[in-house]
Amino acid sequence: MVESMVIACEQCGKRTPVSNNACGNCGEEFGFLSKARSKWEPWDYSAWLFAQHWILNDRAGKAGLASLSEKQRAIVLVGALYYQIQNGGLHQFYCNPTGDRSEETVAVLKSIGTKKLANALEAANALFPGGAPSKDADARQEALDEIAEAKFEKAAGKVERLAESVKGNDALLVCLVNFVGEALTLD
Repeated sequence: MVESMVIACEQCGKRTPVSNNACGNCGEEFGFLSKARSKWEPWDYSAWLFAQHWILNDRAGKAGLASLSEKQRAIVLVGALYYQIQNGGLHQFYCNPTGDRSEETVAVLKSIGTKKLANALEAANALFPGGAPSKDADARQEALDEIAEAKFEKAAGKVERLAESVKGNDALLVCLVNFVGEALTLD
């Protein structure tokens, strides 16, 4: 592990050298760094994702998503879906730039083993004209406004339930960690 590597704290958002095992700002322990994965609690998976997602997302914003490794792209796309769902649901996912990558997100979900979630997001994507959300944010928003509310809410409810699941072999963050490996992938 590179000594100068930094990770982001889920509690306060500050970046801290990974060698600290706890946030230098708020003292929040990075349990995922100090515990065997078999001992991880649901919040350890979330903290593991947070520690890497925002740094990799910044990197993708500057150099492009293609500049990241396959595992890093998975962290960025899964993290984007996860955080949008947590913050405002599937509607927010589509309204924000994350919606530009909805088809890539489906492919990543399939590759990490969350088939039910991938199929649910694919079904939600299919509600858009042409069977997929537009890459243009304004066109996507217009189309989203035209989709029958009951249809969208049903599709969104399924995606959100599956994305927020923390138990089972197909839990989103468990599958992501299984795919990527528990080691940090920032370098």
